[in-house]
Amino acid sequence: NPSQARKPGSESVFILDCEDNIIGQIDDHQVLLQSILASPYVQELHARAEMWLVLLQQLHVIMHIWPVCHTNWLFLTGAHVDGRMDVLEEEDIHIFLEIDRDFR
Repeated sequence: NPSQARKPGSESVFILDCEDNIIGQIDDHQVLLQSILASPYVQELHARAEMWLVLLQQLHVIMHIWPVCHTNWLFLTGAHVDGRMDVLEEEDIHIFLEIDRDFR
């Protein structure tokens, strides 16, 4: 459930504020899928259950990486919006501006 933060004079920024809850739900669904895969009656759905298990494992990894990436992005966005680009290295400024332009 993302919350929305707004800086004066800037665009809205959505913040994912319930990573622990999402990770807990992913873990619960992984356990459920592992139980389904252990069932002798899963033959018709085995490939689909394995696919979902792989997707949930990938999502689990992403959810652990997300807070670090999000924190860094908010810092860079703040530095860009507030004109504090002097705290960044020249190369980092160009990389940030290119990525920010591509994703707007």
